[in-house]
Amino acid sequence: MYNTALIIQYLSIALLLILSIYIFYKWKTRTQGLLLLNCIVTLINNAGYLCVMLAKDSNASLLGIQLSYLGRVWIPYTLILFSLDLCRIDIKKSLMGFLALIHTSVYFLVLFAKFIPLYYSSITFIEDGLFPHNEYGHGIVHYLYTVLLVCYIVIGLAILYKAIKNERDKIRRWRLLWVTSAISVECIFYILELTGVGGAYDTTVVGYAIASLMMAVAIFRYDLMDTLQLVRDYVLDELSQGIIAIGEDEIIEYYNKPALKILPELETQPEKVLPLIIKNADEGRSMEIGERIYTPMRKDLEEDGKKKGEIFVFIDDTEDIRHMEMLQKEKAKAEEANLSKSRFVSVVSHEIRTPMNAIVGMTDILLSSKDSLSEKQLQYLKTIETSGKALLDIVNDILDMSKLEKGKMEIIESEYDIRKTISDIVFLIENRVGGKDIKIVVDIDKSIPSLLIGDALRIRQILINLMNNSVKFTEKGSITLSIVKDDKTDDEYILTFSVSDTGQGIKEEDLKKLGEAFSQVDTKKNYGKEGTGLGISISKDFIALMGGRLMVESEYGKGTRFFFTISQKKVKEKREEKEDKTNVSFNGEKVLIVDDTEINLMVMEELLTPLNLSVTCTDCGEKALEIIDHESFSIIFMDYIMPGKNGIETTKDIRERGIETPIIALTGDTEEETKKEFILAGSNDILSKPVEYEKMKNLLNLYLN
Repeated sequence: MYNTALIIQYLSIALLLILSIYIFYKWKTRTQGLLLLNCIVTLINNAGYLCVMLAKDSNASLLGIQLSYLGRVWIPYTLILFSLDLCRIDIKKSLMGFLALIHTSVYFLVLFAKFIPLYYSSITFIEDGLFPHNEYGHGIVHYLYTVLLVCYIVIGLAILYKAIKNERDKIRRWRLLWVTSAISVECIFYILELTGVGGAYDTTVVGYAIASLMMAVAIFRYDLMDTLQLVRDYVLDELSQGIIAIGEDEIIEYYNKPALKILPELETQPEKVLPLIIKNADEGRSMEIGERIYTPMRKDLEEDGKKKGEIFVFIDDTEDIRHMEMLQKEKAKAEEANLSKSRFVSVVSHEIRTPMNAIVGMTDILLSSKDSLSEKQLQYLKTIETSGKALLDIVNDILDMSKLEKGKMEIIESEYDIRKTISDIVFLIENRVGGKDIKIVVDIDKSIPSLLIGDALRIRQILINLMNNSVKFTEKGSITLSIVKDDKTDDEYILTFSVSDTGQGIKEEDLKKLGEAFSQVDTKKNYGKEGTGLGISISKDFIALMGGRLMVESEYGKGTRFFFTISQKKVKEKREEKEDKTNVSFNGEKVLIVDDTEINLMVMEELLTPLNLSVTCTDCGEKALEIIDHESFSIIFMDYIMPGKNGIETTKDIRERGIETPIIALTGDTEEETKKEFILAGSNDILSKPVEYEKMKNLLNLYLN
């Protein structure tokens, strides 16, 4: 009997060794790796138990058991992982790690059984029986570990039996059946060992030997090592996309489960479904099936460069298409909102600029006769002038922000005198300093020529915004405007503009909020300081349009420095200075003013009459046309929004009559579309409300002289 047991042990070791070597050379997948690991630990277990059978004393027997357990504790662990992986069931890595820790702990207790009696409570050497051996008393950990192994058996076999039941392919079903049978045999012999049927002999080693033979049948007879094909078939059926394959004769040869779910007709009427699929795939159109939307993608199946058929993949684009439809609707809403905002800004611009024209115009008229005013009246008028210009700045900022948001702001370059521009800016800022103890310092690099080519209007606006900001947040000290020439090329100068002050400064956490529209930093400290918060934001965008970037350095409580670098083109030819004709008096030439607002007519008449011009006023387009039919004029100022015919329509009618009199559009609407419409209608120029006296005189000089 003893010799028979030894032979069985030697044969099982040899078989396990052969299987391990074979699997190792065929090993390609995770499933195969787990099977290899199971064979190796089973081989170690059987080799260790062979040592137990050959042992002559207690120490040698214990050493054999310790070698056996080096493999034995991992047999159930690798089997359950192999079964789960074979059936494509995921297990969390945290649970795998926890179970591995349990098995490692069990081996540790076996290794130190003489000192820690938790797994083996006692060890007694007995020379009687089939062979000399140790008898072991079982500790509490042994019983708990046994419960865990029984759980492994129940869970593992349940998973395998369910997989066999659901498997449709005959070969794969037989493969699973042999694997399940092999594991079942191991479980049966383990249960026999628990009952003590074998006495001193461990019956599990016989179970491992029989299971090895059955696993060999699964490997060699039913291609267990061909799990790659199993993976391919499984993946195809579990993909979310439907897949249909057709042969060269355009007959459907294969479809997976998702495809059948999408198109149940594949099973009953494939000949009707296929032409529809091909048509939609060729035209790149999606197919709405039920509540889902699928896009069929077509691809050739090739082997050795030859076409063997075609494959259609159904991509579920429902969420993407629904999302795109939602985005389109949101885009349409946003565009409508933008259009409404543009209309609102246009109307508000006109409605605010019209009364502003009266305020600024009347103030200019009164200030032109300041000799007849008392000091207090003069002070009041200057306050009105300053407040009017401040309100106009706010309107301009809002309009500029609207244009920037729509991407309609353009940089318009022309020749300008940088020193004169800076002088005008400083003059304006000095007036806004008021009673504050602030010194304005200007430092312009002497090597910078006076004449440059760039957008003087935007540079002026940027510097006024930055210096206004400094005035607002500086109570005493200085504000310094400096311009330095950093670099030079053949066609342009690289200039760095800097505005620094000794004001309150900006906290470090507030720097990132700087430049956000309609916001101010440190709002608690700055409460009550006027401004929309648009100045820095608009300046930043203007500088970006010119290829630069607005930067800031600040120390809270000590001051702030804003600076940016942009390029300005050189003026290649020296140009003759034009004669200044701003003080020229006109020789009684006739001017027609068309405006529906009485106060605007009065302002324009008061501004033009001192220039020795004969002024005629009318309040609508129809009356203007009647007057023009009977009287000729040297120049016409035309309002935009009027009852009846608006300014653009009236201008068109004038031009259709063949009248070539210069027409200046007089409008509070500064939108580019409005300006273009006026020019297309036949206007010669645009004069924005509120009317700037000097600009108006320049236009009169241009068209009358």
